[in-house]
Amino acid sequence: MKNKHETERFPAYQIYCRSDFDYENDVMHEHLISEQAVEQMRAIQGMARVDPYILMEVELNYAGSEASPAFAASRASDKAELRDGYYYVSYDDGIHSNLYAYPEFITDRLLARDDVELDLSAFDRQAYERGEQVLLFAVRGSDGNIMINYGMYDEELRETYGDIDSIGIKPGDKIELSFYGAAQKDYMGDESEHSLRTFSYTVGGIVYCSDISTSITEIEVNGARTFNVAASTALIKNAFAELTDEFRDYIVDGSYVMNGDFAYTGAFCYADIRSGYAATDYVLAQKAAELGVRMSNRRESLAANLQTKIQQITLILSVGGCIAAIMLMLLVNALTLEAREQARNIGIMRAIGMSGRQAVGKFAGTALINGLIAAAVGWVVYAGYALLSARRLVQQFPEAYNSLNSALASKLYVFQGLGGVVRMMLGLSFACAAAIVLISLAAKGKLLCGSPIEKLNENRD
Repeated sequence: MKNKHETERFPAYQIYCRSDFDYENDVMHEHLISEQAVEQMRAIQGMARVDPYILMEVELNYAGSEASPAFAASRASDKAELRDGYYYVSYDDGIHSNLYAYPEFITDRLLARDDVELDLSAFDRQAYERGEQVLLFAVRGSDGNIMINYGMYDEELRETYGDIDSIGIKPGDKIELSFYGAAQKDYMGDESEHSLRTFSYTVGGIVYCSDISTSITEIEVNGARTFNVAASTALIKNAFAELTDEFRDYIVDGSYVMNGDFAYTGAFCYADIRSGYAATDYVLAQKAAELGVRMSNRRESLAANLQTKIQQITLILSVGGCIAAIMLMLLVNALTLEAREQARNIGIMRAIGMSGRQAVGKFAGTALINGLIAAAVGWVVYAGYALLSARRLVQQFPEAYNSLNSALASKLYVFQGLGGVVRMMLGLSFACAAAIVLISLAAKGKLLCGSPIEKLNENRD
């Protein structure tokens, strides 16, 4: 049976790396997630999938950047944030950029977002997954132009600079990313002193976000900042695969090669909501403690949220069922009245020689048609009611879903059973139609009994 929870928008757990500074030895100890640890987490009972990711800080540069006012504005933003005490480093030549490296599953989600605009005119998915291409983020302000923010939290220091061409980058262009770090034994806090590697990559596409902070994965990793970059994890692996022994013990900002092992900065963990989550929680928490990393547990809130949505859907179906029952009673009453009104016609047909079987056949056809029409109308009305009610539920997620179609196209848990609901409602519709036909036949069959003369005398003025 397919695991429903793994298709949720949110993971049940998120693992974060952690840093400890050893003041006695003046050394920064980084606690990360190795590939071996990822495989061990995947083997935990009740775990559906584990998607590791990397968040690094890199220096970005490109040909023609010296002529771009937006590039200069971004450098000013770096300096402002450094001055205000934020973590970003003011680089000598380029600008600060967050590099998000994700597995294919999360890249698929990014490319399927309907609240961002994508220019993928030079995008080659295979080249991207090989680590040869990147996606560049560009934030649009309210005027539609590219926005640079002088300090992420200062509304007064925002400026816009025309379209992406005015910045000097378009799909197909090359950019340079430099990975910075500090020697593990000589860590002094100035990461700009040590450049490990500089690589050139092709911009496969531009991801245009609004000026409202947009999460790349709809989770917690913020991507809404011009000049930020998305890539595959293969890009990071390739970048550090050729590190010489001289750099083996270096700490690189955000992603690390320590003792020759590649490591991740975090992981999204998806669990089967039907499994014994207490055991899964305990084992994963033990693993996080062993690695020295942090774990965020969202499973209880996810389960409560799903239960609420299921209860709302059940309420919709229950209300619709009550409406259907009332309509069925009204139809039964209408059919009975119709049969009584036709009593005289039945008497005439019997009097001129029509047999009871012939009369039953004639009125059975009419009853069948009436039943099918009633079922079709009821199904259309009920389907409209259910979809409108579901749309109201979907509107609880305006940040990710702005239409019913997008919600149904997603794999949101509460909509995965839609096919079963449709089959159930079709079955109920046909059952109601059959009930209407039988009731109509019973009502008219009763009228077929007795003497034709009595039928002719019924309903006479």
